[in-house]
Amino acid sequence: MAKTPKAYNQEIDLDNLDLERSYTLEEFEYINSRLKNYTLEIDGKPVNLFELDKNGKLVPMPQTPFRREQVVAEIAGQLRNWNIQTQQGGGVTTSQGGFDFVIDHETAIRAPDVAFTPKHIVLQLTDEQAWTFQGAPFTPTFLVEVADIEEDTDNSKFKEADERFKNELITRSTVVQLGWLIDPQHKRIYIYRRGRRRSNPGWGDISGENVLPGFVLDMSLINRIIDPTSGSIFDVFYICMRFGSVKNLADFAKESKITANPPLSKQTQTNLPVENKTTQTSLATQTKSVQTNPKLVPEVVEALLSDTIKNLEEDLTSSRQANQKLLEEVNLFQKNKELIKEAIEFHLNQAQGFLSTYDMSCSAAREIIRKKLAREEQEFAKYLERVEDPNYQGGSWALPENATTSEKTKYELCEKVIRYKRNKQLTTEKLAQKVQLSKAEMEDILYCRIDYLTLDRLLSYTDKLFAPSQVEIIIKEPKQRKRIFARA
Repeated sequence: MAKTPKAYNQEIDLDNLDLERSYTLEEFEYINSRLKNYTLEIDGKPVNLFELDKNGKLVPMPQTPFRREQVVAEIAGQLRNWNIQTQQGGGVTTSQGGFDFVIDHETAIRAPDVAFTPKHIVLQLTDEQAWTFQGAPFTPTFLVEVADIEEDTDNSKFKEADERFKNELITRSTVVQLGWLIDPQHKRIYIYRRGRRRSNPGWGDISGENVLPGFVLDMSLINRIIDPTSGSIFDVFYICMRFGSVKNLADFAKESKITANPPLSKQTQTNLPVENKTTQTSLATQTKSVQTNPKLVPEVVEALLSDTIKNLEEDLTSSRQANQKLLEEVNLFQKNKELIKEAIEFHLNQAQGFLSTYDMSCSAAREIIRKKLAREEQEFAKYLERVEDPNYQGGSWALPENATTSEKTKYELCEKVIRYKRNKQLTTEKLAQKVQLSKAEMEDILYCRIDYLTLDRLLSYTDKLFAPSQVEIIIKEPKQRKRIFARA
């Protein structure tokens, strides 16, 4: 049974919060719970949520503007749909969901705009971890921050967000493997991966990589939020087909100022069934596609066609795909709307029969795929659990940014042993035997795990490979910084 957080009995004056003092976790939880029904104003901005930094100080999180929050909700929605459709069993949270990121060995509560915590972590949570901030720290494996970082990387807004990812969100004390920094206003994306430099892939769909297998963020839906007037009638049809809803479709088309005959967006062409793809943009072609879509009721089709009937004749003349049969149907529509309704219903009935056969074929294909995935699921789950383990030791270590002379020397010696192995074409086992080490100890050298190695031990190993061996430290003094080289 879930534990209910203990009530905080002391009264705190929310209007006179001291942001310079440190607060306990109980006080932090109490303040945020009060702010559910209370709004503070700090530096002229409304605040309903605080984070807690490593010193126990409150960090105000101002309310998010409407468009930005729309983008956050869309990302969370797509991630939630993927989580359900692929049966991940993980947890999707937004900025109301806080995590203890443990910065410099101190509790620091952070609430990413969107986060995903995989199933194996969710199932291991205690009631104290799940319902309070009193339990052992845990973090998601994927997170998203949506912010206004302007158009370059030299401004203070970007630098603050960049430092947050590097020094707080993706560190040795967290299990975060992938993070996205998205600025929808300026259409900028930065991707942060554990152990790798950040990348800027440009504005477009983003893959969840191996952290979120099969998940791709559909940026065309984000673009519709950024510019609600963009899109075409066919894009609206695609939205209805995707989500299975036609409520108020005609009103949406009118309010969004959707034109009768624009080019289809690239994303819409990609997602439409093969039989609906076309390079022509005439209303005739769009009408034909509508007729084969059983999810659009005749009343909605009639409303959409009524808005564009005045341009229909000209569009049909210029369209390469216009045909006599369709022209006759349009003429019937102009003379008698009831006749065109019957024609549409006839086409819908034919399409329904086709779709029934198609659904049966899809069911058989899904069953084959399901059986294949079931065979691979156990092996994949074990692999995924291994690489997501925070203690996973795969891959070589990078030299720290502010490395000491000793660390640089040890790193140089490790690299020389690696080059020796490659030049001599030795296996790890053979090389370990040559210097009288175990395979695990030799892997520490080959993966440059300098924290596990002392300088004198490394020198003794290199003596056996490069005897006699010596280390010469050369310090050069250029104009701005010192560079240290190690030779063996």
